[in-house]
Amino acid sequence: MAPSVHNVQPVRWAIDGDRLIAVCDNSTVLPHADPAGHDILVSVGASVEGAVLAASALGLKTQVKLENTAGTNERFTKQTTLSFSQCSKKDKLASCITTRASWRGPFAATSAADRRSALTLTSQTSTITCDEFQLEEIGQMADRATFTFMNNNDVRNELLSWMRLRRGHPQWSIDGLNADAMNMNFFEAAGAFLVLGKSFEVLSKMGLAKALVSEARRYKTATGIMVVHCPANQNPVQKGRTFYREWLRLEQLGFAANVVSALADHEPSCASLHRLLDLPGDQKILTALLFGRRPTGTTIPKRARLPLDNLIVDAGALK
Repeated sequence: MAPSVHNVQPVRWAIDGDRLIAVCDNSTVLPHADPAGHDILVSVGASVEGAVLAASALGLKTQVKLENTAGTNERFTKQTTLSFSQCSKKDKLASCITTRASWRGPFAATSAADRRSALTLTSQTSTITCDEFQLEEIGQMADRATFTFMNNNDVRNELLSWMRLRRGHPQWSIDGLNADAMNMNFFEAAGAFLVLGKSFEVLSKMGLAKALVSEARRYKTATGIMVVHCPANQNPVQKGRTFYREWLRLEQLGFAANVVSALADHEPSCASLHRLLDLPGDQKILTALLFGRRPTGTTIPKRARLPLDNLIVDAGALK
């Protein structure tokens, strides 16, 4: 149920006695969008935190040991070992897991009460702004950053390869970003295929592409944006655990959100956002979450997920 970059789901699990081992499937990579593998490991961390929360719901306390070691099978790298003990205290965020999902549709009208509620979520690892002028400025930053990445053919084609824009796609319900998850109808999905495909360079030269990929309008109806930040040298698996918890805290207050990764990945935009929100100098922006209320009557799309059999690996290959 945990989020992962492009929904690639890089985590596999091994059972070792009474312990669980989280491993990264090294065949699941994004060489152009994530050449250093940082976002993949953040995704591992989110899944690890999901396991911690699931254990909490069963009355178990989890000890997480960071590993990052390879075994006899070069495809997998051990990232964490989870061991468990009895605990009566349950983490309240566990109840938010089933309703959390990326929301890329329009937001319902926000209110002053929504903004006041959202601001209470500011923490050591997250900074929130609900200021309309700042949101507009951040929306423009995000559009510039997104357009920069979309102009990179390799990055754009890699993203397109993970998009499932027709229901008949063999991976529609398994992984990647399907049209339902991106809140696209049939015509919007067809348009996305044309815009992001071979037509993009022509549209860009004509000055049309930037407007077609713009999402600035969503910032005008959003309640706010949460910027998640961590120490720059923190282990990315730990960053992923923090990221997932912050998203679940938004869900706990009834807010729906979507990741705006371009704000963190595009260095000029990241630096501008850091200054705008006056973040501490020792903190590095991990990601941003644009959030608001889902319109009444909307439903959460069915998640595309790998079958359980694909997620279990032999612990012997990791030793």
